[in-house]
Amino acid sequence: MFAHIAYSVQHLHHKRAVVVATDTDVIMMCIYYITHTDSLQELWVKKMDIYLPAHAIADALAVKYDVEAADLSSMLLSTYILTGCDTVSYLYRRGKKRAYKTAVDHLEDLLPLCRYGDPGESLDVKEDVVTVARQYMVSLYERNDFSGNLDALRTHLFGNIKGDMRYLPPTEDAF
Repeated sequence: MFAHIAYSVQHLHHKRAVVVATDTDVIMMCIYYITHTDSLQELWVKKMDIYLPAHAIADALAVKYDVEAADLSSMLLSTYILTGCDTVSYLYRRGKKRAYKTAVDHLEDLLPLCRYGDPGESLDVKEDVVTVARQYMVSLYERNDFSGNLDALRTHLFGNIKGDMRYLPPTEDAF
């Protein structure tokens, strides 16, 4: 669907598009793509009987947090994917609201993760991207002062979960 939009913008010179979707994954990608497709001025998402203006959402969030819309939309998509989407398992009892608040509070720290995969950049995963993603995961477990890796955090939390293994973060190997 986004390939069709890119073609319509680049070759047919369309300035606006409407995507029909009810899936949050698609809505998040629309917010991302409106900030990364230069000639596209408006991108609407038709969800049920309403039209969501992805372009206005991206702009409003950028103004609210006083950051570049492209960085903010990259952060939203990156952290949304890390915390669970259609293709990635979610973190038990670590909801999207907490993930969003944590990401917004640490936007400057998350820039290497946000800029991974930008056009013209290498797709090799560098250590700074992994480190930032790992620290973000640790911060979702409200352990900002914790300096260990995810395995050490699992060990630390194991005594406090009262037997429910779902509360544990992923292992380093799974991450």
